[in-house]
Amino acid sequence: ESRTRTRTVDYADYDRLVTNLNYATDKAGAVAALLEFAGKNFTAEDEEYFNARFSAVNFLVTIGDYNHALLRYQEAIEAFEKHYPFYTRGYSQVSPSSVGYLYLGVSTVYKFLHLYEKNIRYLETKRALLETHEVPYIRQAFYSDLGESLFKAGQYEQAIEVLLQLKKLVESGALKQPVQSGD
Repeated sequence: ESRTRTRTVDYADYDRLVTNLNYATDKAGAVAALLEFAGKNFTAEDEEYFNARFSAVNFLVTIGDYNHALLRYQEAIEAFEKHYPFYTRGYSQVSPSSVGYLYLGVSTVYKFLHLYEKNIRYLETKRALLETHEVPYIRQAFYSDLGESLFKAGQYEQAIEVLLQLKKLVESGALKQPVQSGD
């Protein structure tokens, strides 16, 4: 359940900056402009603050700015964990499942940085939420990321155990993605 914002906000510049991320030739500049605008016009209690960071990390990872991406992931996670449901413009674009994608994003960056031990510790702190997540992809990616990190950290027995657990879940159909009919 979201909370509707009561203060007046002009969304035109925010929407333009979010859209510009996809088309800008200078991705780093576009990310910086969006984050600057969101920082001046929204607080951590606002959905736009969260969404600006969520959007920015995809581009930061793409350009290889992993440390900046980790910082923005942490800001988005902190905002979600402290303030969800957010203040919105009248409708919410963020759901309770969003945080699972953020946790996996942090895991992906740790893997890019070859911080496998750190990633294992991180995923273990999020295990209760990720392995029971309502979205099958989140559960599948959790086991895959954990298994890969255990393997790359030389913890082969634990890696095999986790990956066999993933195999069992896949074969049982527990991770089957729901597909809507075109009818």
